[in-house]
Amino acid sequence: MRFVKCEMNGIEIFIDHSGIAFSVITQIELLGFRFPSNVEQVATELFVNDALILALDERVVASAILIRRQHKIKLPDAIIAATASAHNLTLVTRNTSDFASIEGLSVVDPFAGLDAANNS
Repeated sequence: MRFVKCEMNGIEIFIDHSGIAFSVITQIELLGFRFPSNVEQVATELFVNDALILALDERVVASAILIRRQHKIKLPDAIIAATASAHNLTLVTRNTSDFASIEGLSVVDPFAGLDAANNS
């Protein structure tokens, strides 16, 4: 089992990423910006490269089309939701509000409890 150490708002967390899968859209989002340091870039690349990357296939495309027809949602988010749905996976995101109305989609904010604890 391999773990990645992350820091969010001064809180260190360890993520077991042996079972993590990403939509190809998430891969692009995670790797497609300028990193503040080479260390962060390399750590992110290692994390993403160790995960299973789920490509756009016919099931994901069909699901994304339905999601876009039924919900006001940006295309990348529709593809991410469709990928999770098509593969029967839980979508892990801090941005749960964009996905809350999608029926049958399991969505979790891994920081929800930590945010409440930090604000008290």
